[in-house]
Amino acid sequence: MEVISQGAEAIIYKDGDVIVKFRVPKKYRIKELDEKLRKSRTKREAKILRDLSDMNVPKLVGVEKYTLKMEFVRGKKLKDVLVPDMCTTVGEMVGKMHARGIMHGDLTTSNMILNDGKIYFIDFGLGKYTKKVEDFAVDILVFKQCLKASHIDVFDECWENFLSGYFKFMGRKVLDRVEKVEKRRRYS
Repeated sequence: MEVISQGAEAIIYKDGDVIVKFRVPKKYRIKELDEKLRKSRTKREAKILRDLSDMNVPKLVGVEKYTLKMEFVRGKKLKDVLVPDMCTTVGEMVGKMHARGIMHGDLTTSNMILNDGKIYFIDFGLGKYTKKVEDFAVDILVFKQCLKASHIDVFDECWENFLSGYFKFMGRKVLDRVEKVEKRRRYS
């Protein structure tokens, strides 16, 4: 197995065509609390992947205490190949996810892979189940900020395309809240 990524929560290994995501222990937490958190977050991420298995997400291969095994999705990160037309599809996918009550939690073009013309969402480690409009608005705002930071040269067209795709599934309610959350952040 080769380490392909290491974040604050997990180490990601590649083992052939399988990705192994191991949630690492946090020594600063009480051991029992740490184990409970790692286990529950692993289970939640596995459930999200199962519930989205009909969409373009990695197929879940196995789950153990603190470890997820899923298919390796080949391709390029969207952050490296993004063109505005792709954002309509991203908006549609996010709209479908939100309509199912699932928030990604880290909606950036680094967590999207283009493979054979299809966009795949990866890394649901911060994902959660919710019905709160505010949570969905925060998800969208993270994506908007990602576009502004990493794709400023095509931001306007990307953002408009994203909104048109998202609107098909979720309408104005969440998009109106995005504006309120954004204003609140600006003045806090």
